Amino acid sequence: MGDGSGMIVVVITTWPRRSLTDGGAACTGGFPLLLDVVIVTFESAAEIEDCISAARACTGVGRVIVVDNASGDGSAAAARRAGADVVLENADNLGFARAVNQGLLKSASERVLLLNPDAVISDQALTKLGVALDADERAVMAGPVLAAPRGETVVGARRFSTVSNRLLWHLPLPCRPRWATPEYPVEARRDMPEGPVPVDYLWGAALLVRRGFLTDSGGLDERFFLYSEDEDLGHQARRRGLRSLLVPDAVVRHVGGASSTDAALAQARIELSNARLLAKWEGAAAARRFRAGIGPVLALRALILAAAGRTEESRLAWRTWRLMARPDERARPRHAAQ
Repeated sequence: MGDGSGMIVVVITTWPRRSLTDGGAACTGGFPLLLDVVIVTFESAAEIEDCISAARACTGVGRVIVVDNASGDGSAAAARRAGADVVLENADNLGFARAVNQGLLKSASERVLLLNPDAVISDQALTKLGVALDADERAVMAGPVLAAPRGETVVGARRFSTVSNRLLWHLPLPCRPRWATPEYPVEARRDMPEGPVPVDYLWGAALLVRRGFLTDSGGLDERFFLYSEDEDLGHQARRRGLRSLLVPDAVVRHVGGASSTDAALAQARIELSNARLLAKWEGAAAARRFRAGIGPVLALRALILAAAGRTEESRLAWRTWRLMARPDERARPRHAAQ
């Protein structure tokens, strides 16, 4: 879900808009809280100010609370400059899920927006997410389409991972059946309907969640130090008969990987977290099959890409394979930076 290993959590408290009517908990001054924004980041001083400034520009933004997990690039100071009211600085890197849960303890709203530090949300997009959540009582999460810096849009959702779709997803196949990928089809980006669409799970880059759902779930599962927390939330919702909604007409600008300086290391950590996710939801045997298959699949990917002349992608696959085959201290997530 986002960014974050030694990360910042920013909680931005907002007051209700006239178009969104539910009350929330009372706060100082007698105004009901509607929305808190939780931002988790690591070494993202260059992005956090724009992120907070954009959130501040949304209607009725109130208090900002920051929790910094031992960042070394001045992220906490940057958050203060951007207008954070409270900055809590942890002495150690506590992981993404635990940092989010710290932020949740500082909020008192009916809804929480989980937002990456390299995501810039608009007032219009935030309103549309809120309206979608209000309109469906079974919906507990709503997420936007993501716009990359060059203008291309990304479906901010995926299907649940299985051993097969996660392994085959790495192979550059000319034609890929639905069961062989966790991604929704590319044409979905062009043909998305106007209204909200139920999906398996939503990316955590910009995710509006009902607080009651998070409370009932016990917050984010802190066994996921980095990555796969958003998919785990999707599973939690599905298990209880609740919905995750993609809102196609809500668009959030998202850089993606702004805190990652090593793409192969980040990918290796993603695969390690996915193995943990499969163990939780598909069982230990599924996790073992995934771990046994990911190395050979990455090696095959590297060979195919090299034969196709895609040298840099091939090198990336080889390095990811080596990190997965020999998970030394650099591949272990407790020191990870996303």
